[in-house]
Amino acid sequence: MDILIFAILTITFRDSSNVRLIGWWPYGNSNTVISNGNYTYLGSGFGIYILRTDNPNSPQLINQVPTKGEVNRLFINGNYLYVANGFNGLKIFDITNPEYPITVGELELNADAEDVFVKDSFVYVGTSGSVNGLWIINISDPHSPILRGVYSYSGYWGCYGVEVNDTFAYITAGTLKIINIANPATPQLIDTIPVVGFFAVDVEIHDTILYFTEHGSTNYLRLANIADPTNPIICYNSAYPQAITHIDVKDSFCFIAHATTFYIINTADPYHPYTVGVINNCGGSDISIYGEYAFLTGSKLRIINVDVPQNPYIVSLFYLPGSIYNISVCDSIACLAMGWNGLWIMDISNSTNPFELGKWIFVTKDVFTKNSLAYCVGDSGLSIVDIRNPEAPVLVSNLLLPYQAWTVTIVDALCYIADGYGGLRIVNVSDSTNPFEIGFYPSGSHTWDADIEENIAYIADHSDGLKIVDVSNPSSPILLSHILYNGYLTKIVKVKRDTLFCVTNTTTLGYLRIVDASNPLLPIELGTFYSPYPIDALAVSNHFAYILSNQKLSVINCSNPANPAETGYYQLPANGYSLFSYGSCILAGTFNAGLMVFEYFGTGINEADVNIKGTYTLPVKNPVRNEVLIEYCTENDYHTKVQVFDIQGRLCFATDVNFSAGRNIVKLNLTRLPAGIYFIYIKIKEERCMGKFLLLK
Repeated sequence: MDILIFAILTITFRDSSNVRLIGWWPYGNSNTVISNGNYTYLGSGFGIYILRTDNPNSPQLINQVPTKGEVNRLFINGNYLYVANGFNGLKIFDITNPEYPITVGELELNADAEDVFVKDSFVYVGTSGSVNGLWIINISDPHSPILRGVYSYSGYWGCYGVEVNDTFAYITAGTLKIINIANPATPQLIDTIPVVGFFAVDVEIHDTILYFTEHGSTNYLRLANIADPTNPIICYNSAYPQAITHIDVKDSFCFIAHATTFYIINTADPYHPYTVGVINNCGGSDISIYGEYAFLTGSKLRIINVDVPQNPYIVSLFYLPGSIYNISVCDSIACLAMGWNGLWIMDISNSTNPFELGKWIFVTKDVFTKNSLAYCVGDSGLSIVDIRNPEAPVLVSNLLLPYQAWTVTIVDALCYIADGYGGLRIVNVSDSTNPFEIGFYPSGSHTWDADIEENIAYIADHSDGLKIVDVSNPSSPILLSHILYNGYLTKIVKVKRDTLFCVTNTTTLGYLRIVDASNPLLPIELGTFYSPYPIDALAVSNHFAYILSNQKLSVINCSNPANPAETGYYQLPANGYSLFSYGSCILAGTFNAGLMVFEYFGTGINEADVNIKGTYTLPVKNPVRNEVLIEYCTENDYHTKVQVFDIQGRLCFATDVNFSAGRNIVKLNLTRLPAGIYFIYIKIKEERCMGKFLLLK
């Protein structure tokens, strides 16, 4: 090969050239909140919710801003909002107009940004992943942040908390580390406070008292006197049941966001703090104090009056999205089952721009839509919801079930529910206002999933394998056959014209099994696709199976069921829990990156495993803004063209390039091109280099 290409690369969504991301609603779990004046900013998955909260009794959603990285922490300083944006590094917004933030600065860090703190003209970012450490960045011009220094360390735990006081940074890095940052270019460790739990998580400073938390089998709130940072003195250790998430400190009170309980601690005497206020069943992931209110985020935003610390009370709730466990589509409406975050209803008429219409806040683990009704299952059984007005869904009826329902499917007027330990429940829903159970088939283990075709039920029964059951008489189901996969847990089953697609997992591996069920008395396994990780979701369309495994969407061609093969993939930015095939699109529901819409357009060439002689992958930075930068080496001098095509194959940009022997750099200025997906093509003699990138504006 005469040309050698290197990528100047820190972030990429790896994919094959035939699977493209065409739409993304990126909102999900809320990790962080900060309130400032009349506005509150919430991290929500891979975006930010902006709420007007000058009337705490009635918070109003004003705007939603995608960030394309997980929003782990927020910090406001003056007219700027600083975002610890996961793998996207540091992101800076101008919030002079607080309702319409403008991105003014970004800095990729080759690590996951976990926390951010601003002091004077520097921003301090804690990271995990490829680099555990503290990054010191000059922001005297927020439009052009400049890295000045890095303190990195080895070990498993990332830097999840950062606080700065005078010329010292205090970071939770497994232990609590104290770093001298007087010279930002050469930060120096000066002391460490050992943990009594497992690892340190969050840190705050008030006057000369350091507050920090630790996770472990028991969680701790700890206080230390740092009047002399070179000699911190522990004042107080207090144990809590799991799990403290984050804290905020105001005056002589420490406010604790806990998984289940909200605490207010009086720390006027740091050697003898005591609890003054508690709200039970009030869990959250982060907390921000502004004025007389605490803003506690998690599955919902709770605004709590803390003016009298001994008597805190909730004044309002604002519900937030969460992880998407299952998806159902009817016409151009997608219903998303988000577990404890309820049922969210989306408009997907424009697949490139899905947006939310309404929500119904009851536990929903799966949903099936039919005739403007959403059949929802969860801890409270089967709920039938009228979604004719998706902005205001209405409960029609509810039927309690013996256990916790996991999935639901409907054929004609019968509803089939995988009810965990309760087996397969069969419910008559001909009258949606009065559903009633007419039969069930017991579970031998734990019924996770079921699919129905031609009066045959196919049941994924966890450790008890795959069961094929005749339900032509729903009041008396009859077992026809049973496949026991010893050592594997049967999780998902789909049926298409007598062909079963069955997912079985171990704790570390996944298998997609293709089974001929044309004779339900004697099912025959035809072939198996092996995944190096457990498979979390499955959808089937024509002879293609789509699976999610370890943050990867894979397209499996099953036209030859004896030899199913991956023909396309896309590496997701978060774990995926659900898939739905919709027209030419695949909808993927994720843990914390919202709803992603993909298109698969043919077998194509897998860029990671190019097998056409003389064709090579050209790696480029993804995503890019305005400019593509490529570094390369050649053995000889060449004159050639660099061409850029859009996804329809139209030539959008071309330039002549002289390749000199040795090392070269090509910069392509693409400011005139609209945002979208593009391909780069370079040809030298018989050698071809092709690459793909996402252009953002």
